[in-house]
Amino acid sequence: MRCTILGLPALLTFAALPSFTLGQERATLSPELEVLRPFLGEWVGEFQNSEERPPVLRSWAAVLDGQAVRQLRTVPDFDFEAEGLSYFDWEAGTVVHLGITNNGYVTRGAYTANGDEIIQTGEQTAPDGTMGRIRVSFHFQEDGTLLNQLFNLVDGEWEPSHVILYRPAGDRSAAETPATEPSSAGVPADNPSTGGSPSSDTVVAQALLQAAWAGDEPTVRRLLEEGADPDVQDHEGHAALHLAGMAGHAAIAGLLLEHGGDPELRDDYGRTPLLLVARESGSAPAALTLLEHGAEVNALDRSGASSLELAAWRGYGEVVNLLLDHGAIVDPGGRRAPAILSFAVAKGLERLFGELEEAGAEMGTRTENGGSLLHAAAEGGSPEITRILLERGFEEG
Repeated sequence: MRCTILGLPALLTFAALPSFTLGQERATLSPELEVLRPFLGEWVGEFQNSEERPPVLRSWAAVLDGQAVRQLRTVPDFDFEAEGLSYFDWEAGTVVHLGITNNGYVTRGAYTANGDEIIQTGEQTAPDGTMGRIRVSFHFQEDGTLLNQLFNLVDGEWEPSHVILYRPAGDRSAAETPATEPSSAGVPADNPSTGGSPSSDTVVAQALLQAAWAGDEPTVRRLLEEGADPDVQDHEGHAALHLAGMAGHAAIAGLLLEHGGDPELRDDYGRTPLLLVARESGSAPAALTLLEHGAEVNALDRSGASSLELAAWRGYGEVVNLLLDHGAIVDPGGRRAPAILSFAVAKGLERLFGELEEAGAEMGTRTENGGSLLHAAAEGGSPEITRILLERGFEEG
């Protein structure tokens, strides 16, 4: 069962933009960042000006108690990942952005408004140190899609680069559902957005999801005992168990599982609750609760990432060790092994590094991003990893 959770229209600084609320109606944002609320949630994009049209997965999420918005962008087919943080710079008096990609590009810029567009203009530094000016525009379409265009400054002129059209992640399910059948991902007929009154099931579902996210254990318990469906999903495919995992609420996860919650239920990005614990909260108690109730330790999301890789990427050492204890596969020859090795070295994850080494993982002298493996070990603060690399003849540089 799906239930579309509605929020209040965004209080936008740029009044020309429509109000779209996708996935973080519960999120708190500082007043200076309300302009970014329409972006919050997860999107699936497609290149519009390229023969190759791999899916682009993009998300915006409020973090740091609403003082910043984190962006994640991946193109799984190209092994491309980017992460950024947008926040209000009080000295500059505007919203600014800092981003980095897994191939070493760093972007710094600021947001401005131009009619019905939000434009980010700034500088991009390549791994070799060269710099260039870029402009990224975001334009909300009437149908709720988001048009994203990138321009590079060449000889004083803005030359277009890629063009990507994003749709809310939940639209895939709606598009696949025949119009004559009730859509599991669409707005129920009695939803407030259609002018009617919400059904009692919708109200209960919304209350359960919000309580799970907020850590309100008494409310979650009461609703479950009154018969609430623990697997009801919002329009992004998040059930209460996903939200509890994302927020690190182990006790609530346990309640939901005891009342029949499915630990293998996937959201629109193919993520199970355990994958979201590894990617977001890094809560070892929440991870253990899921694993003890049968969560698949080696499940992969749509991009092919495992809980082990995601926890290593975030540097959640306790979760990494817990996953290894429960049979997480360490594949030294796998396509993603170099990335996992880089994470282990950079984050000082000694046990994971040791298991990769023992399994015969290929250890080049540099990380996946081109940096020195030995320098990454030193930065990660692990004397043991540094010692092993020195013994194997690795040098700085």
